[in-house]
Amino acid sequence: MAKRQQDAPDKGQQVAHGDALARPAPLIVDLRTMREIAGKTQAEVAEQIELSQARVSRAEAQADHRVSFLRKYVAALGGRVDVYARFGGRIIKLY
Repeated sequence: MAKRQQDAPDKGQQVAHGDALARPAPLIVDLRTMREIAGKTQAEVAEQIELSQARVSRAEAQADHRVSFLRKYVAALGGRVDVYARFGGRIIKLY
């Protein structure tokens, strides 16, 4: 299992941002916890993204993932991954 950073929030902890009044603070969770919140099993996710259950299990134990994998994994849970780059006050959405 990946080593936790000392200043990383606990699983499920909400983190406030500068625009916290505009939208709810995000939950900070790992892939396994996100899958459990979505009510899916590893086997269900694996079938949807056409990988083995063992591969999904290994992925959930990793700390680093490709964006393409995260997009497939999150889509299998019914969500969407958006990636943004911030440059001062300028925000650019990456495709």
